[in-house]
Amino acid sequence: MLIPFLLIFLLLIPRVATAGTEDNPEISDPSGDSLSPYNATDIIKAWFSDDAKFLNYTIELVDIDDIPLNTTVLYDLQFTFDKEYDTVVHLPITNEGIVPRGALSYWEGATAVHIGDLNITYDCDKNQISFQIPKEWIGKPKVGEKLESIYAQTQICITCGVKSGGTWVTWTYVAIPYPVDRAPGQEGNYAKYIFTYSPIVQNQINIPQSQLNTNLPPSSQKVIPGFDMIILAGVVCFIMYIRKRQIQK
Repeated sequence: MLIPFLLIFLLLIPRVATAGTEDNPEISDPSGDSLSPYNATDIIKAWFSDDAKFLNYTIELVDIDDIPLNTTVLYDLQFTFDKEYDTVVHLPITNEGIVPRGALSYWEGATAVHIGDLNITYDCDKNQISFQIPKEWIGKPKVGEKLESIYAQTQICITCGVKSGGTWVTWTYVAIPYPVDRAPGQEGNYAKYIFTYSPIVQNQINIPQSQLNTNLPPSSQKVIPGFDMIILAGVVCFIMYIRKRQIQK
């Protein structure tokens, strides 16, 4: 009777939330629903993860190269934590190629207050754009806390970028001053993200970087026991202890 009871107990334990992945994103959106004919505006999916210092974000489009010369797409990510935050990223197509720019702001009424510039990376083969937001910029969220009211949207503009003191702080929408694609879905639909990074769990296994196989994918370079496995190991030890007591009697 003991073993079935323990297995039921294990199944009833809440699972720890995991970060989003390319295969299991927080935001999903069907292709072909953009109001623009350009595939660089068409959102497919977006996902989050976090580590000790950063909130990591990646958005995937149908084709980030499909946009006319001297035109740019604005990739807007909005979310709420201790404030309402807004990240605006754009990849202007110029004679010099793509020059990514981005910034994080928060809203005070109808005014966007600039916090800092973002380091933008993109992959034309995967049609993905990624950036990191320092956690100290967004209220230093802790494990288990949530980002709320998350949505992504795209806009097209011909003239973009107002530079002040060497920093890109605002953008001017000239061509289409409204979103051409929004994810998830229509107005009123939102996603959530639960912060998952725990320094206690991360420090349980400390393998020197020199001993890691750097040819492996990044996700396989850290071996961290999952919560379910820790509980299961405890259950097995408990069963072995009970059996040993029974043998001794």
